[in-house]
Formats: sequence, structure tokens, C-alpha cells
Amino acid sequence: MRIGSIMLGLVLTQVLATMASANLIVDISPNAGTSFRVGGPNSQVETMSWTQSGSYAGVSISALVGSEDGNPETVTAYLTTAVGPAAGTPITSATVSIPSVANDSAITPTTLFSGLTLTPGSYYLTLFNSDTTGNVNVRWARGTTATFGPGVSANGEFFANATSGTPNTTNPWQSTFATSNLYDNGFSVNGTPVPEPSTFVMASMSVVALGFAYRARRSRA
Repeated sequence: MRIGSIMLGLVLTQVLATMASANLIVDISPNAGTSFRVGGPNSQVETMSWTQSGSYAGVSISALVGSEDGNPETVTAYLTTAVGPAAGTPITSATVSIPSVANDSAITPTTLFSGLTLTPGSYYLTLFNSDTTGNVNVRWARGTTATFGPGVSANGEFFANATSGTPNTTNPWQSTFATSNLYDNGFSVNGTPVPEPSTFVMASMSVVALGFAYRARRSRA
């Protein structure tokens, strides 16, 4: 009985801790004070990617993105499981208003997505601004340090512009990308880990076993 109680306590503690605490998936910050253009005259497309081994719910994704042309602008964000000409439909996309900032160092995180559920796999975050007029200057600031949660790793950084790769201005995630050896465009992905089904099975079995033990003890009393 005593051993069963201890086992149950350990399993339930693990389940509750996993469900209650929001976990970092990937974070590249703080702002390094430099940036890459997104969209603009050379139709530059920027993509950051990561691979995760676990499932997460309530996922939010933000990026260090801002406008340096003196006016608020918009950026369209795409979340996909692949990039390149053969890549399929995005998991989700959103056109987000970004603030006007004085310079790269003043760029702060803008929330792109929230409330997502991400299962194990590779994900690609692509940002693009379709306005190619000369005065539009949308920037994705670079971060300083890359930090990954458990079972998460860098999958790469990709870009396409007038001199590298081939931008696709209609479906930016389907551009022909060049690969950078840098992994530093600032963004953050956070979510609540979803416990593996085996964890719930262990908890249920512990509860059942504890119940049988309790009934047996009462019958001997």
C-alpha cells in the first residue's frame, strides 16, 4: 500500500508538472541591434526552422520584427512543415501589423501566432512583406543567443532575394532558398508540453492498483 502510494504520487506529480508549466521550445534573443530586410525592393524572404521531438499545445510564436520607414507596416507570417517550390499549403498564416521603430535596436517582439498545437516534426517560420515600393523597410532583427527546449534542435536558416535564391512573391514559403550558416533571426516559440499517452496509462494503472490495495486492506480489517 505504501509503495503504491509513493508510485502514484510520483506519476501524478510528473503529469501535473508537465501539464501546468509552459515550456520554451526555441528562443533567439535578445535583440543584437542588426537586422535583415523582409520584402522590400529585392523581395527578400526570410525563414527560420526548428525540429521538435515532443507535442505542445497553446503554442505562441513571436518575432523581432519592425518597420524602419517611419510608418507602421504589415508582415505576413507562414508556418509550414517544408519550404521550397514543392512545399505544400501552410499550417497557418497571418498578416500582422508591426510598429514603426527608430532603428534595429528598438525592435521588440511581435506576436505572430497563438493557440497552436504542434506535434513532433520540423517547422518553418517564413516572413514576407509584399510591398516592393522603395520606401517600405520592414526588418527582422537578429538575436544574440539561441536557446532550445528538451528534444528541440536547429533545422536551419533560409533566405531568398535578388542575388541569392529565387523569391516567390505569391507563395513566399515556396521560394528557392539559399541556406545561411547563421541561425540568428530573433524569434521565440513557447507552448505547454502534451504528456505522452504512456504517462496517462501509468497514472491510471497506479490509481487502479491503489484502489485494489485499499479494498483488500479493508476486507482484512
